[in-house]
Amino acid sequence: MKRLLATVMMGSACIFACAQTPAFQTVQDSFVNLRSNDSLLLRMNARNEIGKKVYTYNIDLSWLRGVTKTGDVVYQLESVSSDASGMIRRIVGDSRTFWVYEAPSNTYWTEIYWKEGSSQPATYQSQLMQAFSRATRGSESFLARMIQEVYAGAQAAYRPWVIADSGNSRLVGPSSRTSDPMNPNDPNADFVTGPNQEIALFWAAAQNQLAHRCVVFFLDIDNNNVRHLKAIEHRDIQSQSPFRFNSFRIDVTESPNIPAGTFNFVPPQNARAIVNTRPGIG
Repeated sequence: MKRLLATVMMGSACIFACAQTPAFQTVQDSFVNLRSNDSLLLRMNARNEIGKKVYTYNIDLSWLRGVTKTGDVVYQLESVSSDASGMIRRIVGDSRTFWVYEAPSNTYWTEIYWKEGSSQPATYQSQLMQAFSRATRGSESFLARMIQEVYAGAQAAYRPWVIADSGNSRLVGPSSRTSDPMNPNDPNADFVTGPNQEIALFWAAAQNQLAHRCVVFFLDIDNNNVRHLKAIEHRDIQSQSPFRFNSFRIDVTESPNIPAGTFNFVPPQNARAIVNTRPGIG
């Protein structure tokens, strides 16, 4: 219990400390701007290395906020993950029902977060986001986290994505150069900003050691001094045996053109409905 309390206190202290930094405030401002968009496209390219094995995959997440004829605010999402062999999973929230389709097994399960014929529940938004969080795996969980931090609650609220050991942050202004905390002695790894760009870096490192975890937010600044988040890079090294290196990049598109048919799920031919093993919506 004491160890758990200490961990919670350390995390809370880091959140408070990070919130005082220019890097944190810049990311927070960019999340506030993202929330002003009714639609987003998040494209993740991920790479996992375990020992000598390498696995890469991609995830496209589309998000849409709309209003019904009766004035209810509704949310829709679709997340499609794939690797070299093809589609892995498709997750759809169609504004009422949450679907998870597993392509390799041709199976799917569902949760209803707004029943037909009923008034929209007060927990409508949180039920969809919680269902998405429960359904995600690995790096995909960061997409669910980002959607929650941008759209959940009364306002956007970024929370540090790096909380471990000693937390560090740095804001790099326009037309500047800075070293990579994980490769500080390699000039080819440096981050360079253009005249209308900023970079917010956060990293964790044990005392007198190189960073073992780093997240970088890339931002563009428009003529009205608004920060637009363009991409996020995340890297995590675990040196214990077997060696692990996980990394991903999320490219962000504001107000994308979403193709017709997105957010509509029809079970593929011969797909088998299975019991949801992680129910959470009553």
